[in-house]
Amino acid sequence: MLQQAKYYGLSDGLVAKLWDEKYEAVRRYRWDNGILPTYKAFEPSAGEFEESVSQFYSTFESENESERLGDDSALIIGTGAFRLGDGAAASYVMATVADELRSQGLKTILMNNNPTDLTFIPQLGDKQYYEPLEISDVMNVIEIEQPTRVFVPGNRIKLITQLRKMGVNVQVIAKEKYLPSSMLSEGEQTVVNYFYDGVELHIIGIGHQDNGGILLDQSAMTPSLWETLPRPELEIDTPGMYQLIVDRLPIDGEITAADIRPMPFTHIAFLDKVTGVSWLRLVVRYMLGTPSASDEQLVDQLMTLQWRLKTARLRYRDADFAEHLNTTQTLDNGRFAMGATYQVL
Repeated sequence: MLQQAKYYGLSDGLVAKLWDEKYEAVRRYRWDNGILPTYKAFEPSAGEFEESVSQFYSTFESENESERLGDDSALIIGTGAFRLGDGAAASYVMATVADELRSQGLKTILMNNNPTDLTFIPQLGDKQYYEPLEISDVMNVIEIEQPTRVFVPGNRIKLITQLRKMGVNVQVIAKEKYLPSSMLSEGEQTVVNYFYDGVELHIIGIGHQDNGGILLDQSAMTPSLWETLPRPELEIDTPGMYQLIVDRLPIDGEITAADIRPMPFTHIAFLDKVTGVSWLRLVVRYMLGTPSASDEQLVDQLMTLQWRLKTARLRYRDADFAEHLNTTQTLDNGRFAMGATYQVL
C-alpha cells in the first residue's frame, strides 16, 4: 500500500497524517522496506542524443539516474511559490547565495518546487531538483547527495525546524515574515540596518519607514548618532542581515536581542543597490568562515563607506486585485506588500 501511495505522489507527512503516525515512523518504515525514490533526468532530446543533464525529478520506479555530486557540496532550498514582490526579492536572495557558494568552490545543488524561479538558471547550480519542498522530499535529496551544508530561506520555518530535528546542518538565510513590520498606523518609524558577522552587530545605516515605503539617506547618519545606536548581543552564531525598528531617535529604554528582527528580502535587495555592496555575498563568506581581508576591512569601516546612492526610496506597491484579494488589510501585524520599486532621490 505504501509503495503505491508513494508512486502516486503522497508525501511521508501526508501518509503519516492519514495513518495517524509520526513522520519519522513512516519514513523509517519506508526505508526498512526498501521503498526508496529514484530520480529521472529531464532530457531535452528524449534520449535521442547523448547529452549531459543536471535537472532531475523523483519517482518511485526502479532505475535511478542521479548520482551523488561529490564532496564539498551545498544544497540550496528555493523559496517556492512565493507572493509577488517578495517573491522576486526572495529569488534574488537565494540565487545570489547559490552564485557565491559556487564562486567559493562548493558544488551547488538547487531544489525548488517553482520551475520559473531564478535559482534554476543553469549557471547557478551543478544540479537542480524539481521537487516539492516537504520534509520527506528534502530529506530524500539530502540522503542521496549528502551535502555538507543546507541553505534554507527563513520563510520555510516549518522545514527548518524539521530539518534540525533530523540533525541536518541548516544555514538559514533569515527574513522577516511580513513587510513592513507592525505598521498598523500611518506614522513613521526609524529603521536601523545591521550586518551580523556571527559575533557582533555592525551598523550599516538608518532609514525611515512608513506604510508607503522606506527611505535610506546616508547623510542622516552622523558620527555622534553612530556611537549612540544600540548593538545588542545576539544569541545566535549565524551571520546575516538584521534590523531594529523604533518609533523615534534617540531611543527610549533598553534595546535587547529580542528587539532585533531579520531583514526582509526586499530590504536586502534594496540595500545592495543603494550601498553598492553585495551584503548577501558577504554573509555567505562569513557563514563559510572565508571572509577576505578586504571584507573584514569593509565591516570595520562601515561608518566611512561611500554609498553608491546617497538617497533612495523603496516604495511598496499593492497590486490591483480588488476582486480577489483585499490587499489594504493588515496580515499578522504587517502590511501585505505585493510589490516594490525603488527610486533615486
